[in-house]
Amino acid sequence: MDTYELLKTALNVSSQRAELISSNIANVNTDGYKAKRIVFESELKQALETNGSTAASQVKPQITENASTSIKDNGNNVDLEVEMLD
Repeated sequence: MDTYELLKTALNVSSQRAELISSNIANVNTDGYKAKRIVFESELKQALETNGSTAASQVKPQITENASTSIKDNGNNVDLEVEMLD
């Protein structure tokens, strides 16, 4: 993966992350809503360490449900403090 492609991918992931954070904040009071996270950096690092740039070009961002915050009585687990830090 050349530098241009890596930067392009990083910008796309950054944009997706901002959209997810916005969605999480918008749904802070929605019953049953589960906060979402994007996983990319750790996967990219592992691919670069394992197989170099060839494997890195295959890494795609994964959207996961955030299980690290406590769930409120209404089933929602959005934590505004966590969202503001991301």
